Amino acid sequence: GALPIMYAIWGNAPSKIMQFLIESYLSIYLNHGLNWSTMVETLGRANAPLNVIQNLLDVQQTFFTDQHIDWVKVLEKLAEPVSLGDVPYPQEETFRIMVERGISK
Repeated sequence: GALPIMYAIWGNAPSKIMQFLIESYLSIYLNHGLNWSTMVETLGRANAPLNVIQNLLDVQQTFFTDQHIDWVKVLEKLAEPVSLGDVPYPQEETFRIMVERGISK
């Protein structure tokens, strides 16, 4: 499963709730990194709206600047062939935006 931060972003939680979750995480788990790569992959596979993916990236860049996204791993995972019953490919537009983000990093 993913972290409450990802689900809160995905559900468009109000900014006060997001601030609370971020502050709580930073104070409780000071030395534990989040798996941003898995969160981005999860949103991409689910074809989350692009603004949700951007919000996740903004949170990472604003509050967790020392933690990174492994864009090569994310894009390889999203481009892998899927078998019946697996999660779907991301939509072309979602994949394109993620490739652009990965290249810019």
